Amino acid sequence: RKHQLVGLKRLRFEPCAMGTQASCHYCHTSVIPDDLLPDPEHWDGFLFLVSHPEWFTFPDFTSAFNSLLPASRRRLMVYVPTALCVVEQAEVDREEFYWSMATRRQLALGFDEVAVLDLADSTVEEAEVLLGQHRLDCVYIEGGNTFALRHYARRFDHVFRRDLSTRKYGFVGVSAGAILCGSTVQPALWKGQAGDDPRPACIPDTDWDSFSASKAWDVCRGACFFMHFHEGWRSTVDEQTSQGGWAKSCIAISDFSALVYRGSELPVWYHFGCVDNGDLELSADATCGMSLSREFGLGAKPVA
Repeated sequence: RKHQLVGLKRLRFEPCAMGTQASCHYCHTSVIPDDLLPDPEHWDGFLFLVSHPEWFTFPDFTSAFNSLLPASRRRLMVYVPTALCVVEQAEVDREEFYWSMATRRQLALGFDEVAVLDLADSTVEEAEVLLGQHRLDCVYIEGGNTFALRHYARRFDHVFRRDLSTRKYGFVGVSAGAILCGSTVQPALWKGQAGDDPRPACIPDTDWDSFSASKAWDVCRGACFFMHFHEGWRSTVDEQTSQGGWAKSCIAISDFSALVYRGSELPVWYHFGCVDNGDLELSADATCGMSLSREFGLGAKPVA
């Protein structure tokens, strides 16, 4: 069960019968236009930022993901479960819990191998070795407690900022993982008691209102992110964004939206908006799922 280089288990992928074009009663499949499909010979990495922890179970989301990463680039995925450290697992140990999460995502997304990188229990040297693998095609940072993730990721900031700024590989940021890509983690404070606990027992007490403590990786052109947005949060987000400072370029991402950065292009929205019949439909819209972007200059490509 030990990876010979960094002490991490790697699993082989066996193709499953369900493909990304399968439909379900929650959503229908959507066709991504040819001009959004990547050129495997000139693949330059991407950022795929989502709120929904089970996004990979929706064919619309996986269709959007598949448009970014060709099948030939589904070799090794590194799964970072660190934000889940606050989750109590009574029946299984933490290592097994992390591996069950990693394996499920590996199988759903069709990667040949997966490795787990827990930032709370790994050295920078181990991370450098794993992230330097020539077979690495995607890093997947799981959601959970934003502040625990920010704390444990701090030692690795220079590694991820370097790799993300050069789009060395594909990157999936889920909820807390997406917030970490922004300029600050302070939007995770805006929900108060309804949001993440800023003082989980697993990390030292931290003043998250301070500039230095809350500063995130800032690899998205100065934007910061408010996750799990819905209309009930609009007044909160509008109030915070009107105050300027960190929030002047805040983007709110709903559970049915994905924000994609690829190379030097403007970000593209994939929004799976609720319609009257209860299904989900795909659209690319620079305003879907976010409160405002007054100083951000978002652009979008047409989906149809």
